[in-house]
Amino acid sequence: MPGLAGIARGPTELARWWADWVQAWESYVSRQSEDRDLGEWVLVPAEVQARRRDGIAVEMRTFQLYKVR
Repeated sequence: MPGLAGIARGPTELARWWADWVQAWESYVSRQSEDRDLGEWVLVPAEVQARRRDGIAVEMRTFQLYKVR
């Protein structure tokens, strides 16, 4: 499955990462619960409800870490 891990540098790479990721899903809803300011890093936890293309429903908690300069 694309996008499970990796580093995206800049808005263009981040947009490509998300475009690859969402292609794996029939539906994908991510609800950001908060932003955690960690200095030069920002942690973004989210609750996700998704349905894979084979019809299997998935609920998961995700975390993304962004370095802000």
